[in-house]
Formats: sequence, C-alpha cells, structure tokens
Amino acid sequence: MTPTDLRLIDGLRAAAGTLAASLIDPADAEIANTMRIVLDELHKRRDVARYRAAHDEAADLVAAGLALLGLPAENLPRFGDDVDGDIVRAAIDCVAKRLAETVAALSDVDDAPAIALIDRALAWEARLWRSNVGPAEASAAALDLAPENLAAYLAGRLPDGSPEIVAVAQVPGGFSKITVLVTVRDGRGEHGIVLRAQKPVAPFYMDGADVASEFEALRFLHAAGLPVAEPLWLEDDASRLGLRFLATTRLRGRNCGDFLGARETLPDGLVRELIATLARIHAVPLDVGDPLLQRSHLGKWARHDRIADATAHYVRYWHAIAERSQALSSPAVARGFAWLFANVPDDDAPTCLIHGDFGLHNVMVDDGRLAGVLDWEACHVGDPADELFLFTRALAPIADPERIMAWYVEAGGTPISPRRLNYYAVLAALKGPITGAGALDLVASHPDLDLKATEVAYRFVQPSLEQMPALIAAAEAARHHPFPVSE
Repeated sequence: MTPTDLRLIDGLRAAAGTLAASLIDPADAEIANTMRIVLDELHKRRDVARYRAAHDEAADLVAAGLALLGLPAENLPRFGDDVDGDIVRAAIDCVAKRLAETVAALSDVDDAPAIALIDRALAWEARLWRSNVGPAEASAAALDLAPENLAAYLAGRLPDGSPEIVAVAQVPGGFSKITVLVTVRDGRGEHGIVLRAQKPVAPFYMDGADVASEFEALRFLHAAGLPVAEPLWLEDDASRLGLRFLATTRLRGRNCGDFLGARETLPDGLVRELIATLARIHAVPLDVGDPLLQRSHLGKWARHDRIADATAHYVRYWHAIAERSQALSSPAVARGFAWLFANVPDDDAPTCLIHGDFGLHNVMVDDGRLAGVLDWEACHVGDPADELFLFTRALAPIADPERIMAWYVEAGGTPISPRRLNYYAVLAALKGPITGAGALDLVASHPDLDLKATEVAYRFVQPSLEQMPALIAAAEAARHHPFPVSE
C-alpha cells in the first residue's frame, strides 16, 4: 500500500509546522509558515467529495433563491463520484458567481425567507474557505529530553552522583531509531552517552532492528573485542522517557561519508584499516554455546555454519520481509527472487559474522584512524561476499575491486569468488524496492509517522529497479568464474 496524496501533504504540513516553530530567523520562519499554509490549501483541494458537496449546496441555494424571486429554475450541472477535482472547482467558481447575483437580488427583498437564505449563502462561502483539515501534528515518536526529566532519570542509572546535563542533541537521519547524544558532567567529569530509541514503527523488519536485540548483540560484539561503543543499559520501559531505548558510551570522531561513498579523500592507510576491520569482524568466533551469542538474535543465525545453507536462509528471510512489505507485486522483485532461489552458490565454506550495513556512514573516524563501528541492527551470520560487494561499491572511486580484495585477504580474510560477489549484488539491489515498499506501506498505515521513511522509496527504489537486468546478466556470466578475485 502506498500513501495517498493527502497523506503525503499531511506529512509535509507537519514538517513545515515543526520547521516554522524551530527557526530563529523571522524571514525563514515566515517562509516555512507560507509553505504550511499552501500545503493546507493543497490538502483541501484534494478532497473532491467536499468540493462536490459544496457545489451541490450552492446550486440548491441558487434554486431556492430563484424560487423566492419568482424566476424560472436553472439547469445547473451536478457531478458524479468520479469527477476530476479541477472540474468541480471550476464549476464552483461559476455557481458562486451565480449565487452572488442571486444574493444581490434577494438583498432588495425584505422578508424573513430571503434574509435566511442570504445568511445560508454567506455561511456556505465561509465554509468553502475554511481549511477544514485540522492542525497537522508531527510524529508522536519522541524521547522526553527535558533537562530536568533526563537528569532525574540518569541519576538512577549513572554510578557517580547526580549528573548535570551539559548538552543534548538529536542526530539527523535514522529510519528505525532516534539517536540522541547526551553530554553529562558528574563525578567522572564530562563524558558522552548515546541513546538509541525505538520508533513505534519502522520500515525495516530485520531481526536486530528492535533495541533489545541490538543491545544484546552489542554485548556480544563488545565482549568479542570489536571496536564498538560499550553497551551500558537497556531501558525496556517506554514510560520512563517516552520510548524504549538502549544506552551506550559515545565514540569519538565523525563520519566521512554515507552509504553511497566517501565525502572526502580517504588516505590508503585509513581505507586499509577499514578493510582490515571488516576482516576482523568476519573472523569473530561464533560459538553456539556462548550465552552472550544466544541471548542475541545472532544465536539462531549461527546455526547455519555453511555458506550455501546460510545464503538460502538469508534469501528466504528477505523474501519474508518482501511479503510483509507488500513488495512481491513488483515484477523486478519477483524476477530477482526467482533468480536467487535458482542460483544459490553451492559453497561449503564456513559462515561468519556479518555487520549487514558496513560502510562509511556507519564508521567513526578520529584523527585519521578508525574509532569504531556503529549501527549493528542488520548484523547476522552469513557469507562475507554480502558486505564485501557493498563496501567495494562504496569505495569504487578510491580503490578498484582487485585491490580491495587483496587488502582484505592480506588482513586475514578469505578470497571470495566473483560468482558469490555478483550473487549478492542481485540481492542488494532487491533490498531497495523491498524496504521502499515497506516504508510507503507504513507511512500509509500510520498517520502520525513522519515522512522521512518515504526517502527510502522515492530516492533509492528506481536505481535498483533500473540496474536489476544488468546485475542478473553479470551474475549469470560470473557463474562461469568460480575462482576468487585475488587469483
């Protein structure tokens, strides 16, 4: 299900209202308010039934006025349910002019029926101009970040006395979670805490998307010695600050790109460190008897210890997400899954830990060195070809695939065949229309959800659909090249 025009306009109205309230510069606030007012009008214009009823009411008033004046009735048009809104609005202009002429004539008639009809005509015009759409409300998903409430909450969580809230900032972005950076001053001095809060609804249905799942995964990853933020606690009671959330320490540094690639020139040393970190992630031992592993969603994934089995399971997993997202009506998605199911690489190599969204948008860099890896909600156990393909694509302007694979192998990674890399290129392309369909379905189904989720669909689905035939053709060709890229 996709959101209606009215739903999209409502979301924009809410965003414009929030923007207008937050802007300091009066000129900017005025522009935002103008946007909201125009969006109110566009919302009203999309309500064709309302305009049709208004036209018919005006036509009835004209007929009643002509009867009071002793004039013959006029055959004014009436419209069915399937009429175009622009036609009805043009007809209203005509009937309003005729009603104005009728009111002018009745103004010379001094009796109660004429006065009552004039009053009805004026009330009709006032209703026509009324917004009739109510205030646009922003998304209800929000943490309670009032300093006094946040300080009182943290006093019960932090071991070093009552904290002073130094700064609070919500990080832009984030489709499934709200990320807030909190700087506090307490007995330990000044330090940062990150709160990752669960939105009531999100466009992604991955196993690790829930804050509880991600928190347990972080505990396992931190214990394994990976460069991740230290998990501090899980707040599973949404009544405490408005939403469920997990808390971690704050990593130093900044992002140097997005999932499409780098925003700046990256030195070879940093690129090699990132690739070595990926190899390090893939080398984490997965002991099914590890209680930390079993407490997280990774426990059930670790049962698949052979790449062929894990890949088949992963494709079924995404097929279930596509079904839940109502994406299976897409011809490209249907074609992609048919090819994937028929061409699972028969590989006995062992599986490994997969980040699931490893890229420049999910790593922190400090002083030219990797400081840590963020956002583990997509982590699972599978084929390293999955994220090697995606990361290689993101680094394409910086280093060619052969060079990246050589660095990966040098860091301890296992060489990966072109067949497996191209197989996951097809699956990666499917994720765009699947998550896009899920995002649109959620926006259509939840009036209080902000429109950010629609970016997944309106920005990223089309390129995936366009690339699908070429990716399948390349994957077909790669079936005849089973040897690793590095050989």
